[in-house]
Amino acid sequence: MIQWQNGNKNISLLGSYFIDNQPPNIELELKGMELDGKITFCGRIIIIPLIHAREPITRWNLVFKNKEGAMIFSEETEGFPPSQLFWKGKDNKGRSFPNGDYQVILQAWDRADNMAEASQWLTVRHQKPKLEVKTMTVDQNLIVELLHEEDIPIAFWQLKFQSANGVTLKTSDGNSFPAQITFPMSALTEDNKPLSGAITVQDILGNQTHKQIKDLLTYGHEKKETKKDDTWAEEF
Repeated sequence: MIQWQNGNKNISLLGSYFIDNQPPNIELELKGMELDGKITFCGRIIIIPLIHAREPITRWNLVFKNKEGAMIFSEETEGFPPSQLFWKGKDNKGRSFPNGDYQVILQAWDRADNMAEASQWLTVRHQKPKLEVKTMTVDQNLIVELLHEEDIPIAFWQLKFQSANGVTLKTSDGNSFPAQITFPMSALTEDNKPLSGAITVQDILGNQTHKQIKDLLTYGHEKKETKKDDTWAEEF
C-alpha cells in the first residue's frame, strides 16, 4: 500500500501464497499368495504404492519392521514412487528375512514436506516342503508312495524313474498328496539297474524340494505278495 501526502492511497497486490498443511493421500497394496488371511511369500512380492496427491511427491521411503517393531530395512528415494516395487525379502545387508510376520510401511512427502504413511502386514515362509518316500514291491510292481504333511499346499510334484545310464524310463506328476506311483518290474532289465528316482516338489509359494534316490529297489521298501484264497478239497 502506498499513501500520498494528500491522503490518497494506492493498494497493489504484489503476490499470493497458499498454505498447504495436508499430507498426501496414499495407500499400499500387496500382491501375493494369501494363506490364513495373510499375504505370504518366499521369494518375491509385488508392492503397489497408490498415491492420491494434489501436490507432487518429492521423496518416499520404504520401511520394513518385524513384529517386535524393530526396523530391519529402510530405503529412501527422491521423486515419485514407481507404479510397482518388487521386493525379494532381503534386508539392507542383503540377508534374507527369517520366517515370520513383517510390517511394510510406505512413507511419502510432498513439496511442502507434509508426510503421509500407509502400511500392510505380510508373512515370510522360506522352508522347503518336507517329503516322505516309501517304497514296496507288490507282485511284479514297484510301488512308490509320496507323503507330505506341511500346511502349505502343493503346487506340483514330479517323479522320474531313471536307469543306471540316466535314461528316463517313466515320469509321473501330480498336484496333491498322498500319491502312489506304480512302476512295472518287467520294464527293468539288468542293464538298467539300479533304478533311481528324481523327485521334485514345489509348494504354492515357490519353495522347492529336490530328492535323489540312488536305488529305489533297496530304499527301505517292503516286499509284499498278494494273498491267494486257499482251496480246500474234501475227500470222501
